Amino acid sequence: MVDYLELAEIGLRILEKSMSKPKARRGFSKSIKAEVKRRQNYRCNGCGKKSDVLDFDHTDGNSSNNSLDNCQALCPNCHAKKSRKIKQRKIKLSKVLRFLRQLK
Repeated sequence: MVDYLELAEIGLRILEKSMSKPKARRGFSKSIKAEVKRRQNYRCNGCGKKSDVLDFDHTDGNSSNNSLDNCQALCPNCHAKKSRKIKQRKIKLSKVLRFLRQLK
């Protein structure tokens, strides 16, 4: 008989590991940053406010994909909000794993 709880735990463990692996960080080139700023009219892609200080973010979360289509400029506030959402997802996964372990 298949133990679905065990399969779910294994699947969640694999998912958690894949999300927590540190990826090699490479920044966007100066030309891509300049083009993104120009396209966005020097505004944050999150809130739309004009800003002198903009962070450059990988829209798909893949830090090794430095294509123009994967780059967006965000104000530091919107960039922090996006980063917190990603961290919250990781925390929820660990809570699910703990819950599944308690069921055994």
